Amino acid sequence: MTKLRQKMIRAMDLRNLSKHTQRGYLAAVTGLAKHYRKSPEKITNTMIEDYLLYLKNEKKKAPNTCCAVLAGLRFFYTHILDRQISVDFSLTKKPRRLPTVLTKESASGGEDHLCPDKSKTPHDPHDHLCRRLESR
Repeated sequence: MTKLRQKMIRAMDLRNLSKHTQRGYLAAVTGLAKHYRKSPEKITNTMIEDYLLYLKNEKKKAPNTCCAVLAGLRFFYTHILDRQISVDFSLTKKPRRLPTVLTKESASGGEDHLCPDKSKTPHDPHDHLCRRLESR
């Protein structure tokens, strides 16, 4: 085990990070070092950005995965090497799905589909809706 790895494990233990987080942070630093076949001390900010783009574009990793890798790298460079990394990586915005809007015709005359045959069980969860519609 290298001295940097030992130092990182010690720093994570002192900060009481969970074992799952420790595993993820160590995997992030190990992945970066293996990708460039260099010690993490010799890797530049540009190389880190390129690595994140590689994960996102070529390995097709999810944005949350890339952010988790970046968090591990930030921890390592900030707390172990006392060096700030200025990498801005943002999550892509997920498209918001709009609710289905009923037309006037389907909203006014289409209540029959809401109240199925009354021969169903009396404890049907839609009973309260049927009662409200019938009382109109």
